[in-house]
Amino acid sequence: MEQDGLALALADFEGRRTFLTGRAMVRLGEISFAFYLLHGPILRYGHLMFGTVMD
Repeated sequence: MEQDGLALALADFEGRRTFLTGRAMVRLGEISFAFYLLHGPILRYGHLMFGTVMD
C-alpha cells in the first residue's frame, strides 16, 4: 500500500495524470475539505445555536 502512495506522489511530481487528478475526484476533494473545515466549529459551537447543553 505504501508503494501505491509513493507512485502517486511521484506521478504528481512529474506532472502525469492519475485517477486522482480527474475532475470528479478533484471536486470530491474540494467538497470533503469544506466539510472538514466546517465540522470543528459546528461541533464546538453548534450547541449554542440549538440551545442544548454539552457535557
